[in-house]
Amino acid sequence: MKIISEETKPVKYEMRDIVKKILQVLREDQNLNFGPRLKSSINSRKTLQETIQSKKQLLKKSKETYSELEQKLQQVKKSNDNLREELLESLGSEL
Repeated sequence: MKIISEETKPVKYEMRDIVKKILQVLREDQNLNFGPRLKSSINSRKTLQETIQSKKQLLKKSKETYSELEQKLQQVKKSNDNLREELLESLGSEL
């Protein structure tokens, strides 16, 4: 990089170019969607903890539902096997 002293060649700034660059940076910043930057860390931590708690509750409920559905599936399989046996016996087949 070459450093030019002002005495040899004065540096001129075009305000239009500077404003264009500033606007470009601001647009890129908006596109990144950082959100509000002035949130306090206490509020952010509080909302994160609330979100974690709600997700834990949802996970617990999902596990309970899953175990209930597994039990119901086993019951349906047993009843299906019993019905199959009864049907085969009524048709004259032996097991």
